[in-house]
Amino acid sequence: MKKLDGVWWTTNSKQISGTLTITDENKITLITYEEIQEPRIINGFSGGEKITLIDGQLDRKDVYYKPEEKQEFEHTLIEKNEEVQYCTYTYIAEMVILGHDYKRKGDIRLQSLELKYTNLDEWVNWKLEEPEVKQTKNNIIVKFKKFHQK
Repeated sequence: MKKLDGVWWTTNSKQISGTLTITDENKITLITYEEIQEPRIINGFSGGEKITLIDGQLDRKDVYYKPEEKQEFEHTLIEKNEEVQYCTYTYIAEMVILGHDYKRKGDIRLQSLELKYTNLDEWVNWKLEEPEVKQTKNNIIVKFKKFHQK
């Protein structure tokens, strides 16, 4: 799990503090103490790194009240009205991009992509074949068949 305390904003809101959490299951949540207006693209800065949250939406708002105060007057118990102490806003996002702050989804372009799968042949439907090995008196010849491009 990764937790990043930082500053967060959108093009239509001021900068506010909050904590971004990315779980081991890749669930992305941002908790702030103020509401973010139009959270579809949320920009942030944490630990010297720019951050963009894509397709953010408000998941829930939690309201915390001041503890109840009770006073006794002439053997009568009077309860004061509960007052809001603070609120937290929890946002979820579909994707997080570390190292960049994009203002619009249309600005996002992938220049490279790296996949680390040991079973890539199953994903792209390639048939792996053993190379053909021949040995002559002075040489060992290994022949590989060319893959079809995918």
